[in-house]
Amino acid sequence: MLDFTALLKEMDEWRELSQGFSRGRTPQSLLAVLPAVFARTFVDCYARQLLCRSGTGEDGCDSCRAWTEDGHPDLVIAGTWGKAPGIEDCLPLSGQLSLHPVLAPYRLAVVSEADALSLPAANSLLKLTEEPPPAGRVLFLAEQDNLIPTIRSRVWTIRFRPDQSAAAPCAAPPFSADEWGRWFEGTRKKTVEEIALDAEGWIAWFAEEGRWEMAASLKNALFLAQKRHLPIAMVQDALFVLLREGIKGEQLFGDLREA
Repeated sequence: MLDFTALLKEMDEWRELSQGFSRGRTPQSLLAVLPAVFARTFVDCYARQLLCRSGTGEDGCDSCRAWTEDGHPDLVIAGTWGKAPGIEDCLPLSGQLSLHPVLAPYRLAVVSEADALSLPAANSLLKLTEEPPPAGRVLFLAEQDNLIPTIRSRVWTIRFRPDQSAAAPCAAPPFSADEWGRWFEGTRKKTVEEIALDAEGWIAWFAEEGRWEMAASLKNALFLAQKRHLPIAMVQDALFVLLREGIKGEQLFGDLREA
């Protein structure tokens, strides 16, 4: 699965939300309106901070150490991941969130595709969003901000606009052989950091085009290149095969991790 963490954590909306954790401010019911490709990354980042005792998600507490490939004992996914839960999935959530947390400060229920909830399923969550258990938290995920008004009025809503969070103006990447040739020549004497700064415009361009997977692949490749202190020639080749030759991101990342 492609990791969108680097893109997510550069968004102003995420920074604002994350700062709230450090001050002990956690919404009881949150609606995150964001592209579907970001959903799993957002849940992972949000849950790790919410369920951490210090609110950082990385303090090594017993709750942080409880994460496995299957999730966390205090994380509840309503129904099947990536699908709107039915009423039979929503009804048990109140009881599940009323249980004492196993290790974390809270128990968190995640409702995917909340904008596609049936009316009976949505109505079954009204009491939970109005009077959640003291240690219970609910996260709704949606691509469109169109929850039923009775739920919408009871949740804190945050909208992510990835295309507006880029650090550099949008700039289309090279496409033709001539453009790539000029780019190779122009970046031959640059540092990896300078190349990464230039490529931020490409990331913004892909985001504006709605090509989140490519934007994330490019962001992760640049991050790994800087972290591994790769030589300029290797960075140039990596970006070329990623953007020009269509190599899969996971293959490129595997090569870079071994470097």
